[in-house]
Formats: sequence, structure tokens, C-alpha cells
Amino acid sequence: MNILGITWRCAGIDDVEILHALPEELVTVLGEINGFIVHAGAVHIRGACLGPEWHSLRVAMHGPQAFHRLYGDVLPSDIPFAQDQAGDQFLLRSGSVCRLAAETGEIEPFCANLRHFLGGLQGDVEDFFTVGLSQQLEPGELLHACPPFCVKESGAGASLQPCPASQVILFHADFARQIRNIPDGGKIEIRFTDLVANKAMDVAMSSLTFGPASHQRPPSAKWRPQLVKMCIFLEEFDPFRQF
Repeated sequence: MNILGITWRCAGIDDVEILHALPEELVTVLGEINGFIVHAGAVHIRGACLGPEWHSLRVAMHGPQAFHRLYGDVLPSDIPFAQDQAGDQFLLRSGSVCRLAAETGEIEPFCANLRHFLGGLQGDVEDFFTVGLSQQLEPGELLHACPPFCVKESGAGASLQPCPASQVILFHADFARQIRNIPDGGKIEIRFTDLVANKAMDVAMSSLTFGPASHQRPPSAKWRPQLVKMCIFLEEFDPFRQF
């Protein structure tokens, strides 16, 4: 397997048991490289390992915050084998690859199979996965978009901040839960919490328009991380809340 742009890779397999729950084609890939990250966080393939948790397929599939527990439309049989830099998840489902829009919980077909997915890593990664390559993430980080990409006022105006992957994943799941029944074009209000100061700020973004998740990420040249801020939709978000 010749994947260009690998910037981090996991050591050898230390969770042999999880291999029995994986399709043969994924086991073959992990036998060569036990999960990896390309272009400093653009795309992350999970591995058969006991740690770190952000890289573990077992945690993503069977842990207390497994994706089928966080999202109602994710099946226990789905395999969340990969994610992009903004936290959208790629699921193996009956041999094909689906994309879970993390902010909304919507699941759509992405490509025919794992071979096609890996082929995308060997070509134009930015175009195939709708990612940018200028933002450098540390292993275990994801980008948090504020305002979220699923509102029409986002796009090139969004602030993108590297945050621990576990926090971003839990935020997205909670956000998706809260907006689940809001129709396209509905108005939402977002409050901000400054995680650095660990306090809520008396600031609101009123009349944001909820729209379908379009993956209209800002061009890489315009990515501009700011102070760590997390969006709060309607309710207080507790990153440690049990789902």
C-alpha cells in the first residue's frame, strides 16, 4: 500500500481480538499499517490498538461513547474506521463507505468500497475528502468550527480551532441531537463558552440559519484559528455528560 503524505502512524497491532469484528479488506490494510494520519490531520484511519483512545477502533465501535451510542442512525454493525479533520466520520457499512456528517448526524453514501476510499488518499485529497491541507493538527486533535458548517452563515467566515478529538466528537454528537428536528431554514441561537476561562460568555449569535450539511469548508488559505471557544446550542453542553 503506497499512501503519500503520512505524517503519523501507529505502532504494531496490540488489539488482536478486534480484528475478528472487521472485514477482511480492513484487516489487510491494518496488517500493513496499523492506522495512520495523512497531511497532519486531514484524514485519520483508526487502528487495532488499545491506546491511544482517539486512535482505537475498539473505543469507536464498543466504548462507552461509541458512535452508535452517540448517533441514533449509526448501526452497531457500522465500523467507524476513519474521520476527517473536522470530525466527520467514515463508516464501513455492508462493504461500502458512508459519511456521517458529525454536526447533523446525517449519513450519506461516500464511495463504493474501502479500496476506492484508499485510492482517494493517493490522489487529490483536498478534492476527494473536501479538506484543506494548510492547517497542521497534532495527533489526537480535530478542528472545531465556529459557527458550525451546517449553518448558512458559516463557510469562509468560520473560525477553526484545534481541540482534543474527544471533545469535538462529543460536542458534535450533542449538537446534532439538539438540532435533529429543526427544518432547513430554521433559525437557531448559539451561545459561546470560553473553555480557556472555563466560563460562559454573555454573547449570542442570533438568527443563524440552519441548512443542509454541505461540507462547504473554508478555503485553506483563510483558515484562522482563534482562542478556544465552543458553540453551545440552546442548552449548556457538558463534554463529560454520559450519552
